[in-house]
Amino acid sequence: MTGERRRPMMNQKKMTVVTDFSTQPPLVFPWHFGPALASFTTSLLYHGRLNTTLPGFANPDVGQVFHSVSAAAAGRDSPLVPILRSARDYLDIAGAHVEAHVPVADALGGVVTKMLLVYDGSPESYSWSQDLFGELDRLGVVAYALQDDEARKVAAKELVWRVFELHQLLCDPADVVAALEQRADALGNPWKILGECYVHRFSFLSQMRTIPIVTDSLPAVAILQQSAMAPTVESVQPVVVETLSFSLFHELLDRYVPRLETAEHGESVRQLMAERENELRRFKKAAAATAQSLAATPREVFEEAMGDSLANLAEEVRAVAELDQAQRGKLLDNLLEDKTLWATVGSLLGYVAQTFPGVVPATLAVTAMASVGATGVKVRRERKELLRDSPWSFVYFSRKAK
Repeated sequence: MTGERRRPMMNQKKMTVVTDFSTQPPLVFPWHFGPALASFTTSLLYHGRLNTTLPGFANPDVGQVFHSVSAAAAGRDSPLVPILRSARDYLDIAGAHVEAHVPVADALGGVVTKMLLVYDGSPESYSWSQDLFGELDRLGVVAYALQDDEARKVAAKELVWRVFELHQLLCDPADVVAALEQRADALGNPWKILGECYVHRFSFLSQMRTIPIVTDSLPAVAILQQSAMAPTVESVQPVVVETLSFSLFHELLDRYVPRLETAEHGESVRQLMAERENELRRFKKAAAATAQSLAATPREVFEEAMGDSLANLAEEVRAVAELDQAQRGKLLDNLLEDKTLWATVGSLLGYVAQTFPGVVPATLAVTAMASVGATGVKVRRERKELLRDSPWSFVYFSRKAK
């Protein structure tokens, strides 16, 4: 994002701008198109299509404005200089990652769409983000999230856009620097500007709650819960059932499918979707029926019902992954002993289900639920220990403290 950009952010011909998400496939969130896509093979197999966002801007003047503001900051030896430089570098990295991963999407045959995400950047929306950041900062959620390079790329893009929007209001680069310095002083640490910008990525979900999303980020789940976008009592049940359906689908199938890291992986997944279309459809239907049944199962007989359900689902996986009977038996044994799976299902069915964010009941499908450390049927005594070791504690303990 310097005056002469080191590399193009993206191929303009490959961009799609979407403003109506009501009929769109789930959006990979909060990440941009790039390496993060690797984790979403099972999401793609479950939903059939996915949307991703590009780390770029519809307005071609954004880069030059950022350059001029960065120069103004350097001219006054502003404490913002390393933050702005970091944002420039991470956005350059994000652009390079887009180019490197286009062959993966191409190999998938058009089922992953790359688009620009355009949403409100008014002072009111930033006020919403700032208020939410204050709550999350006290919990340590954003600091934890920004340990991930993917989150830093998101924060960088949001900061560049924030600079541009401030310039639209104030016109003078020096005034933009002064406004950001004032905000940094209020936060007590200039680097927290990036944290606020990362949280602003979530603001559009508060404005357009029908947008379906998929995520593998537990901090993102925590932010959604803390942002007062939790479901009403009436909407909890479909959220839990849909998410449990996907969690079962993901946990059973993930070990047999490639991560979307290379064009070869993309071609393998495309072939799987084409050649095992009927088997995948049956497996998804079976996972949905199992989730519905488990949601209605009394707690005292849940363990037996869960074991029977896993046996039935293992048979569906055998058909999708072409396992022999010995491999199918080994899979079932592993599932019956998998504490994470039992913890995920147990938590979704009631232990912490009331904290689950109901942003989009039909398609949230949070892959991060596979990492929840709540409580499993066989490990009740380990509940607090498992929970405290997991980022999910951001959600659970913040709620318990209220």
